[in-house]
Amino acid sequence: MRDEGIDVLVHDPAITSDTSIESQLSYVKHGSPGLAALADDQRGIQAQTADDVVNAAEAIIVTQCNDAYAELARTAAEQSDTPVIDVVRLFDECPNTQSYQGIGW
Repeated sequence: MRDEGIDVLVHDPAITSDTSIESQLSYVKHGSPGLAALADDQRGIQAQTADDVVNAAEAIIVTQCNDAYAELARTAAEQSDTPVIDVVRLFDECPNTQSYQGIGW
């Protein structure tokens, strides 16, 4: 997406501004050439909170299944026109809204 000029903002509940991720990023840079540029920019695209991502997003792609992300995805889909793309199947049933798309329903 970044190669296409799309700004990307990410959140991972396991990573904060205090998390030492340099060793993981070093592995990614050498273990996966396609992710090398992303590893270099990880700190710059990492949001402090998932709310920060949702508030800034033109589209939301959910790649982790957890209760906080499920709540944010459902709220975004129901209260805005922001498209939500769910690749982890947060819910047993797909939320009944035009802006929510996912897998496995």
